[in-house]
Amino acid sequence: MAVYFPRHKHPFSEIRAKFRSDLESAERHMPRGFAFVTNQEVTLSERKELSELASGIEVEIFHMERIAAVLDQPLMAELRQQFLGIDPGLVPLNIRMEVLGSGRRFTGGTELREALLEGEDGDLRERAERQRKLSSTEREQHALMAKVLHQEAPAEPPTVEEVEAFIDGRKTRVERDWTRIEDYVAGMAWPGLRFAVTNIAPSFLYDVKLVVTFNGAYGVQKDYPFNFEDEKLLDPDYEKPWDPFGIHLPTVDLAPAADYPVDWKNVGSALEVRISLAELPPGEAFRWASEEDGDVVLVAHPATRSVCASWVAVARGHGTIFTGPEIELEVEQVVLADAVSEIVRVREE
Repeated sequence: MAVYFPRHKHPFSEIRAKFRSDLESAERHMPRGFAFVTNQEVTLSERKELSELASGIEVEIFHMERIAAVLDQPLMAELRQQFLGIDPGLVPLNIRMEVLGSGRRFTGGTELREALLEGEDGDLRERAERQRKLSSTEREQHALMAKVLHQEAPAEPPTVEEVEAFIDGRKTRVERDWTRIEDYVAGMAWPGLRFAVTNIAPSFLYDVKLVVTFNGAYGVQKDYPFNFEDEKLLDPDYEKPWDPFGIHLPTVDLAPAADYPVDWKNVGSALEVRISLAELPPGEAFRWASEEDGDVVLVAHPATRSVCASWVAVARGHGTIFTGPEIELEVEQVVLADAVSEIVRVREE
């Protein structure tokens, strides 16, 4: 075995010279193999070049910092104790967290918005024109009918200028609220993300908490197509008026139970999900997973091709934060008009 631990970063030519010198010394003793341990980072191509210098001898090249990082992983606790005599103490956290689902974003929003406004604007102009064409006798009849029904008398028909002013104002409001409208559709049309957490370490964990941050996306509340109201495609604040003679179906409430372990909120331009588990036994058999309906709908920001999720975990008795590997989610593009059509189809079934 040969070692090379100079201070600071050295050029590969010096590493190669040290390797060749130590190899020549080792060859005098007819070695079966040659291990070269260094604190210098050696690339794959450089490793290949060094190995070719040792013709007929098996070569292993070790980068000490990388080895130390591997040995420091929670799953290496038993190896550290067996071969290095390092007492593992409390079994380190070793948690696997899975994100089941993907991010999505709409396309074709401008086209659908303009089509909806065009249809509504045309209907409004036609109704106003019909009202203006009513004779005085017809208007008197309408007023009499309203009085009999204890309703307000019909207002004077709007002028062309008033109609166009209303149309312009509505267009401005819809454009301003369009992101909210798309989010309303997304909550109805798309499945929510689900999460799964597994305790890999041979220890019983209590009071486990995870924080998952999705960068490049935000969350919207999961809803159900039975609750979809057409009017909200142009007015997200629309509330259906009460009709004492109408049929009122209850809305489907998908709100989780008060003690459900998943909570989420949008923080800046990212989505933050918090998972709190009272206990997490070890092994796949005790893997925890969120409910089938999902917890939150993930909406990617415009032009985002993938969403990166970073996460950390803690548990009672463990003072060190466990940082899990980043998770990359694909972003699917969905045509907004197709999503609305599918919502309506499901609602009408």
